[in-house]
Amino acid sequence: MPNTSTAPLDFYATHSRVTDPRSYTPLLAEMPPDIPALCTVVQGLVIHFGMGDRYGVELAARRQEACLRAVAPMLARIRELDPAPLTHTRPLNHRLVGSCRASTVLFCAFLRTQGVPARARSGFSAYFADRFAGDVKGDLFLTH
Repeated sequence: MPNTSTAPLDFYATHSRVTDPRSYTPLLAEMPPDIPALCTVVQGLVIHFGMGDRYGVELAARRQEACLRAVAPMLARIRELDPAPLTHTRPLNHRLVGSCRASTVLFCAFLRTQGVPARARSGFSAYFADRFAGDVKGDLFLTH
């Protein structure tokens, strides 16, 4: 259920329709509480759709996975590829094919499940060679 709070930290600490893990919420109970470890978990779950060649993994047939928008379907696909706990790094060919957005949305979901205010923000960058490209990053709000 979307949060209707007007307090920014409360708002960003509550799941949205996109970050709500729904029936997969119990899987997120095993997530580590520290930020670097959560980053490592996300890195072990997602492979960028444009990086298969660099890692010697064929991703073209699975590119539609990068169109998954919400966390629940992402987690369903991750579990379909490999039923191991989410904290286990998957082999490259068993990771969700995604983008910066998929990694950011998963990261936000993991933080929000722990009650940590987090949001995704997007924009354009020029650090991808000599062209502009979309980019998505996660923000978290530390209150201590």
